[in-house]
Amino acid sequence: MRCGKARKMLLEYTDSRLPRPQSRAVGEHLGACPECALAAEDLVQARRLSSLALRPEPRPGLTARVMARIESGSVAVPSRRFSWRFALSAAGVVAMLIVGGLIGYFHSQPAAPSRNDLAAFAGFCVSNHSALPEGEALVGADESFMPAAYEDQRAP
Repeated sequence: MRCGKARKMLLEYTDSRLPRPQSRAVGEHLGACPECALAAEDLVQARRLSSLALRPEPRPGLTARVMARIESGSVAVPSRRFSWRFALSAAGVVAMLIVGGLIGYFHSQPAAPSRNDLAAFAGFCVSNHSALPEGEALVGADESFMPAAYEDQRAP
């Protein structure tokens, strides 16, 4: 590998971002070329120094002030903020409980008898125990239908 190509890849090499074959080739070149090895070392040193220089120094006395506040117990506890996610979740649970309760309530109610059964039953009762004059029947009553529970009570 030539020096120009190796120097273009030094930054990726020092960050360990090169694929293995290219990293191996640059490593072999650095072992054989003292100038490129020095450039790689300078790059590593510059990166280490720049990371130290970018760290901000705390103000003088910061540690003492923080420790004094901790010891005095005057550290403010942050208040809980309103969470829309929690509120919407709770509203969804309440809505599901209401819908489930309504479904359960209406499902447990006995089914209303159909209109035809009521008319037939009323016709049967009126025809057997009626104070209606002979020949008058209850309008809408079908005398040919009789509920099974009253089969044996048919009038003679």
